[in-house]
Amino acid sequence: MPLDLETLSGTFKLCNKSDNLVQLLQKLGEPPQLIEHLERVEMQLEIKVTGNNFTAKTTMMGMASVNTYTLGVECEEKGLQNRKVTCTIQGDALVSDYPNHDGKGLVVRRSRRFLDDNTVRTEYKVGDLEGWYDFKKI
Repeated sequence: MPLDLETLSGTFKLCNKSDNLVQLLQKLGEPPQLIEHLERVEMQLEIKVTGNNFTAKTTMMGMASVNTYTLGVECEEKGLQNRKVTCTIQGDALVSDYPNHDGKGLVVRRSRRFLDDNTVRTEYKVGDLEGWYDFKKI
């Protein structure tokens, strides 16, 4: 069944992760304070859909970002570093492909899908490194 993007809205907390998640987040260039406090971090995600467009507001560690995407079209994602991304729905997953995540050619793929009604798995392929984490709605 195709993914209903708005069901990804909610407040989430980490509940499970791959053994190499810290290494993966470091390779992605995530801030050290996020990596250090990963087990306690809560993330609020609000998604609004209009046709093939969706707006995602993400709040984590007191910082908020708002981005609008068009499915299947390369868009600019604003954050600590602006980057190009193409988002698609592939079956039951929201897939985000970053052709140049770090400005140095690092190719990244992020895929989010529900494991059950309250748990979202995010899988990453960062260059040749793969890992994942699960967030549970709280």
